[in-house]
Amino acid sequence: MVLKKVFSSPLLFLIIILIGAFWIRQYRINIPLGDWHSWRQVDTAAVSRNFIKEGFDFLHPKYDDMAPVTHDSRPNPQRFRFVEFPIYSGLVAVVYLIMGQVEVIYGRQMSVVFSLLSIILLYLLVKKFLGIRVALISALFLAFLPYNIYFSRVFMPEPMMIFASLSALYFFIRFLEKETWFFFVLTVLFLNVAILTKPYTLYLLMPMAYLSFHYRGLRALTNLKLYLLVALTTVPLLSWRLWMLQYPEGIPSAAWLFNGDNIRYKGAFLHWIIAERLGREILTVAGFFLATLGVFLKPKQGQTWFFHWWLLGLSLYVLILARGNVEHDYYQIPLVPILAVFMARSVDFLIFASGRWLTAWITIPATLALIALTFAFGWYQVRGFYQINHGEIMKAGDVAREILPKEARVIAPFERNTAFLYQLDRPGWSSVYLSVTELIKLGATHYVSVALDDQTKQVMEKYKIIHQTHDFVIVDLTKLKTD
Repeated sequence: MVLKKVFSSPLLFLIIILIGAFWIRQYRINIPLGDWHSWRQVDTAAVSRNFIKEGFDFLHPKYDDMAPVTHDSRPNPQRFRFVEFPIYSGLVAVVYLIMGQVEVIYGRQMSVVFSLLSIILLYLLVKKFLGIRVALISALFLAFLPYNIYFSRVFMPEPMMIFASLSALYFFIRFLEKETWFFFVLTVLFLNVAILTKPYTLYLLMPMAYLSFHYRGLRALTNLKLYLLVALTTVPLLSWRLWMLQYPEGIPSAAWLFNGDNIRYKGAFLHWIIAERLGREILTVAGFFLATLGVFLKPKQGQTWFFHWWLLGLSLYVLILARGNVEHDYYQIPLVPILAVFMARSVDFLIFASGRWLTAWITIPATLALIALTFAFGWYQVRGFYQINHGEIMKAGDVAREILPKEARVIAPFERNTAFLYQLDRPGWSSVYLSVTELIKLGATHYVSVALDDQTKQVMEKYKIIHQTHDFVIVDLTKLKTD
């Protein structure tokens, strides 16, 4: 069979997958940060840029916005941004230093590199438990699912988090097999990177607990190294969270992520997660069928339930952070590797488990059609993600960076979206949460707007306009029109 010959050279097949994955992730790689979730991307990018402009201070990450981010509207004049520990932003800043310039493409390419490494790691994990064939198919899905292609080249820490998570699982398995300090240290290192980047990656403890009992049985309960591992991965997280509490003005409100509007107990939650995200955006209907079938396939003799426990941990994560997963589609990025595995199991079963000639002639074309439809429908859903939204803020940014002094403090109202401030490359306020007069007292020197609303008209009537087009206006708040 032709398909069996293809899988007879796994290294070559994997290299081809990696080359294709790199190539397809170059699509619109150099566009400005105005595409899907630009608000999240620019916050990460601003921290990287400010490391270059203001010095590397990992304990005090800063972005561009001085507007309040807390539920009690506490001022944030120092522009603190305490979310994830800024490992990814710091790495991008190091690349900026090496390359000698701040360019968005460097952050995106770093995400691409992490995504390629993740493909290799998933291949190694699946190969160990399910064989080479399923491993290659899993790598294929992780490489080419359109949803994952887009979110593998964003200026966000998620691709690094996925890489660190897969690394932690892989080296933990190696540690359980060899019981060496080398693999123990690597497990602790990557687990810390994952958890400090996104605390919800604590879900990894569930599949890791399963692996511990799978390899050690009840002796896992008396293994001191395992307790040490837990301590060494929770202490850094707790230390970071306690440190953050000293700067509450820089900690965005997050309680709503768990169960805002009691969404977890409503049918809307299942609709959004299953129908909208899995069944439409991430897997599409065809891919959802393949993944579901894969979940219900019982592991063969000699195989483990490791991947099911991995999925269970992620399911609890989605359930616990119910509102966050409904609100933001990028919250489902951690699901993609495990979904790729179950899709691969299904494809392997449908194509290779058939023993009769007639059945093979039915199942193989049908399975290949499902794969093709998954990619085609998936691209249809995410193609708009690459579009630049609100090109007017790019135009305003091009002019503002030229004419505004470096020390300018800008009011840039854009529905609390910090993408505008990032394009201006000046710190300031993304919303007029106080009056313009009060913000001037706090240090505002200029007002830039892409909307000719009543507030902007009032500012234009009172202060000197230094640049105006049909797309935007820049006003000098230090000069009255009567001066």
